[in-house]
Amino acid sequence: MKKILLISLFVFAIFFFPKLYNVYAVSEPEYNKNFKDNVDAFFANGTPITISDISGTTTITWSDGKQEITTSTLIFGGGTDSSDIEETNITMESGTVGHIFGGGFSDYFTRRALVKESNITINGGTITDSVFGGGLLYSVIDNANITVNNGKINSIYGGSVGYYNYGGIEHKASNLNKHGYYANLVDNSNIKIIDGTIENLYGGGQIYSAGNNVNIDILGGNLNKVTAGGLDGYTGYSNVNIEGGNIKLYQSIQKGSIEKVELKMTNGNIEYFYVGSSDSPNNTGTLKSMYADITGGTVDYLENGLNGGSPLELFEPDFIVNYIDNSVENDDMTFEPVEPSQNESNNIGIIFISIIGLFLFSIILFSIIFLIV
Repeated sequence: MKKILLISLFVFAIFFFPKLYNVYAVSEPEYNKNFKDNVDAFFANGTPITISDISGTTTITWSDGKQEITTSTLIFGGGTDSSDIEETNITMESGTVGHIFGGGFSDYFTRRALVKESNITINGGTITDSVFGGGLLYSVIDNANITVNNGKINSIYGGSVGYYNYGGIEHKASNLNKHGYYANLVDNSNIKIIDGTIENLYGGGQIYSAGNNVNIDILGGNLNKVTAGGLDGYTGYSNVNIEGGNIKLYQSIQKGSIEKVELKMTNGNIEYFYVGSSDSPNNTGTLKSMYADITGGTVDYLENGLNGGSPLELFEPDFIVNYIDNSVENDDMTFEPVEPSQNESNNIGIIFISIIGLFLFSIILFSIIFLIV
């Protein structure tokens, strides 16, 4: 009996513990000089890294190593094919980079790069292209967190990007998972802007990507364009909280689709506020519902915008925009009247007839009382 028990424990240890180790495994960072089409890439593999300018050269450092990089280097917090990592941490202090991904990379659906939680903190420096909370192609992130304290950034995406062209071939993460979403997924995205200069901020992903929940907190900074959803792909729900900063243009969607947006503004300034997307013929995104509550700050121009490439029709309860006096300077919104249902029409008719009948009955009753007296 004891012999059988020992053998069972031995077999269990052989098969279980390696799997336990592979899940959330952290390994030494890797630098690939010829990643794809002579583009170099740096994979942190879950090791916390810091990006900074050292003697005029942008350099990645970690506890026991460093790597000089250029603006063409793709920086990943996660790993490559079939990697499964608990947490990634990227901090940028200074220097200039092109791309930062909180997640990993895989060009195989069956070998997706997984990360439980990605954390990106930008304290300074310049990002000439994009920051992604997620990864590239077949990448899945449970929670992606991006915090910007300062710096100059071209684009921020809470989600991932499911498209990459290399070797003259367009690679698309177009496979759908069991829920019908793109296999390139960030379940929850959290973006916090404290300061800095940002050209574009998207709550969701870029293309062939999906995100279930997005939270955007804007406390300060100068932002040219803020989009609650993604540049493309699918976004489920986006919560936007604006407590400060200057925003040139706000829109709920650009391309792709988003189910629901809730926005609360208590301070700051938005020059152009579009309930749907801005009035560009390329904006074909669809929005199902939007609720906005503006209790502070200022909006210079408030407009319907587009939905699915056509003028957005505002009607309750799917689209509601509330604001206090003096918070919106030019309200150009137009609301579509909600047609009463057949039952509502019948009820109104019954109430009207009842009132007329009660009035006539009162006259007759007073007439009888007058004659008796």
